Amino acid sequence: MGFTLKQKLIYTLVSVVLFLFIIEGSTRLLFFIKRDPLQPFFYGSDEFYRFCCQDKQEIKRRQIFYSVQQNKVDKTAYDLSKGDVIRGKYVTFEKPKNTIRILVHGASSVFSVTTQAENAFPEKLHRLLNKNLNSEKKFEVVNMGYPGASSKEIYLKHQKKGFKFEHDIEIFYFLHNDFLLPVRKKFMSKNTSYLYRINHIFYRLSAFYTFLSHLFYPESDFKILYEQYFHHLHAMIDACKKRNIFVFIVKQPIEFSLISTSEGSYREFMTLYKRALSEIDDLKNRNYVSVIDAVTPFFHATTHLQRLKYFQDSVHLTERGNQKIAEIIYDVFADQIRFR
Repeated sequence: MGFTLKQKLIYTLVSVVLFLFIIEGSTRLLFFIKRDPLQPFFYGSDEFYRFCCQDKQEIKRRQIFYSVQQNKVDKTAYDLSKGDVIRGKYVTFEKPKNTIRILVHGASSVFSVTTQAENAFPEKLHRLLNKNLNSEKKFEVVNMGYPGASSKEIYLKHQKKGFKFEHDIEIFYFLHNDFLLPVRKKFMSKNTSYLYRINHIFYRLSAFYTFLSHLFYPESDFKILYEQYFHHLHAMIDACKKRNIFVFIVKQPIEFSLISTSEGSYREFMTLYKRALSEIDDLKNRNYVSVIDAVTPFFHATTHLQRLKYFQDSVHLTERGNQKIAEIIYDVFADQIRFR
């Protein structure tokens, strides 16, 4: 008995869907077995929901939350010849006696545009060190974060400002702005068509499509951005080394599922991010440098749903997220400080 045309079409469609389902599942399984924290077995559902269900007004409403949280301080109440007001707190140029002073450099994630100053991770680290670390010395952690800053701005402006303050240690927590902002700018200026957006949606929703994309469409050349980031990072390390200041580099965790699909997935950024994390590990062998991995604890110790409680968006942390970062840094940090 022969099949009708309608039946043939249905069987063909079902076969194609089943084939694609098997290919997609197999690819995801391979990615999952590799234990890549950026590609869990299930991903893309949050982005798909936002793309289908949230219009521009809803996205705009959510973005209002990210107005910079300022602690207004009357600077006239302080002697600015002997110090300055940093993130709402007066800090003297001369370090207090019997104190280990730590400066934390970074952008909006360090400044913490999603919380008040007391809930940013530098302030939480300050409290952890002084409360839990049995030491004859006190600790002072200064939040030098500046929203929107790139490594170039941090090196040329904010680190130099930090050298006005007598201190022992610097923590570097910056990576996102050097790579994602230029990629986003490129995408928004040149690739606003729906076809391009659909390409990015499939890229994030399908592991198999991602694999094919890397085979047939090579990544854009962002080598210059990569080289500039590490040029500034090495320059900052050298500047600290000349002053006998110890450096901790914290590998910045990013929740890729929260990068908006409506703007694209920025696969160039994802590639640069992974490469940068790997190269940062190579800095461990340099004198005056210690690397703290905040990425692995975030992604191996928590599920995707749990991580959403830590991230306000792909890079900015909630109060709970800031607490976790502070604890991760403290656990590695404390052992090394004891012997200084």
